[in-house]
Amino acid sequence: MKRLLHTLVILALPLTVPAQSLELRNGKVLIGTVVEANADGVALRVGDAEAEHYTRDAIAPLSLYSIVSARSDANSATAHWKLGELCIDLELPSHAIAEFETAARIDPAMQRLATEHIARVRGHVADKIVEKGEQDYAANRYATAKLNAEVVLDEYSDTRAVQRARRLLANARMSLMAGPERKSVDEKTLRRALDKAHKSEHKANELGVTLTGGFRFTAKEKNKRATAARHLESAWKRLSRIAPADGTAAQLVDEYTSSRERVRDLLGKHYLGLGAVHVQRLALPSAEDYNARACALDPDSGGCKQLQSLIIQARISSGFGI
Repeated sequence: MKRLLHTLVILALPLTVPAQSLELRNGKVLIGTVVEANADGVALRVGDAEAEHYTRDAIAPLSLYSIVSARSDANSATAHWKLGELCIDLELPSHAIAEFETAARIDPAMQRLATEHIARVRGHVADKIVEKGEQDYAANRYATAKLNAEVVLDEYSDTRAVQRARRLLANARMSLMAGPERKSVDEKTLRRALDKAHKSEHKANELGVTLTGGFRFTAKEKNKRATAARHLESAWKRLSRIAPADGTAAQLVDEYTSSRERVRDLLGKHYLGLGAVHVQRLALPSAEDYNARACALDPDSGGCKQLQSLIIQARISSGFGI
């Protein structure tokens, strides 16, 4: 009898609706109950207050998609198709492609139309990536221009943007390979620069930042890596602008060459590590800046190309724009 009464009391309690988060474009996050949600916006009730309507323009794209998607029929091809169209409007191309593909799986009759829509979405993404690369090139950001062109050639080779990407890549590579002129210095000046560079390199190494394996995405690790990069930047600044004059002792030339290459390699790895940390935190402008620095050090680094692909994927998947 007691168990029956206990069950009746539980059944009599009002069902609680799980709270949902709504992220606005200004970065503010609201927690409440979604009263209504559609492509035009969301009505959210916070606490006991009246529900307030937030328009689509005020809501972070990924947040609006997540809320509308959660209220859509997962088994309806039409519902997924409408979500795909919403994602195009929100500039969430990766999600749009996924929704069109899902709609076609549920209803094979949609396959041809889905293929056409996906091709258009991919073409739009490729065009925007090249356009951004061309803007970077015009602003003398040759490394980022090169990386954007490479992403298009590697991942969007079936789009019309390929020809523009090839021209952009050729121009960016030529500008990067030119590099700054180096001043020939005597042995005394070279020795002094090497000694100071060695001290900066030693300070970076003393921090004990791991350069192999997975990166630990903690604030402490990020700060240590940034400090190490600053020390190595100081060393690179001393070595990158000079060159041994004719007649310099072979041993000193070898020391200069090995030190220069070692510092460049270490600094590039720190830049890539910092870029990966910032991608993890969706601090994408900072991630792209570090990746561009790494690419400028070594234009042929495969790690830069991979990181740029991750940055672009994060942009088009998170509503940051292409």
